[in-house]
Amino acid sequence: MTSSEFIISKLKSFINEFPGTRVRYEHDEKSNTHFIEVVPNEVYHFDNKYIQWESKFFDEFTEQFPSEIICFISDDALVGIDKVDFEIRGSKYFPTYSTNNQIIKIPIEKNTLDIFNSFRKNVSIKFTVNNNLTFFPDNLALTV
Repeated sequence: MTSSEFIISKLKSFINEFPGTRVRYEHDEKSNTHFIEVVPNEVYHFDNKYIQWESKFFDEFTEQFPSEIICFISDDALVGIDKVDFEIRGSKYFPTYSTNNQIIKIPIEKNTLDIFNSFRKNVSIKFTVNNNLTFFPDNLALTV
């Protein structure tokens, strides 16, 4: 089993244990580093069960592949994933979007707009009578 096959196998098991997450994997061949991005940030930074899982996985990986590097990151890291080799989402993963404190302005010309997001699913945005902005991704409503 190659190191990449080992990682992908572990990530497939991981997503069953952490269904509210998404993981992406990239092997940077130039540096021989395996990057694993885990989101949401709350799980990566604060979930003790996840932190224990990562530590155990790191130990198993470095024992089996001592000449290779593995690096766990989240989407707020200074480095990121450039070329996704593998991605998997848990059954309860609901993406959130970070704007890094930037203001996003969207010109609105209709009461309802359909947009196509990076996950290739329709998202409907509606303004209600009291000017609340409501998103309807995958038939799940979130009002802001």
